[in-house]
Amino acid sequence: MRLLREYQSAFEEENEAEKLERRGILTFVSSKGSHHLSRHATGSTKVGLWVVLDHQQYDSLSVMKNPAHQVTTALSNEEIATLRNQKVPLIKGMLKILLLAVTFAAISLLIVNT
Repeated sequence: MRLLREYQSAFEEENEAEKLERRGILTFVSSKGSHHLSRHATGSTKVGLWVVLDHQQYDSLSVMKNPAHQVTTALSNEEIATLRNQKVPLIKGMLKILLLAVTFAAISLLIVNT
């Protein structure tokens, strides 16, 4: 899984994710839920757009730069649905652990600096 880009706006990110998925590229959005909460509560200021399959990174970046790019690693809608059902719980679990670690580090820094 590779980070493609970070967005200030969840709306922008969702549009880009939809464009990529219509082209057969499986994506994941990090910090989507926490982005809507207070930055002070979560530490999240941006929404990350990730390509789930590493071998689709080139096509993802190319489509983002040039919408006419011919995708060579496209998945069918059925393949995307199957992979989403298999991988999303694992990805969400990993990102929750990462978010907890970042939150703990931020709180630790606040305590040390006061």
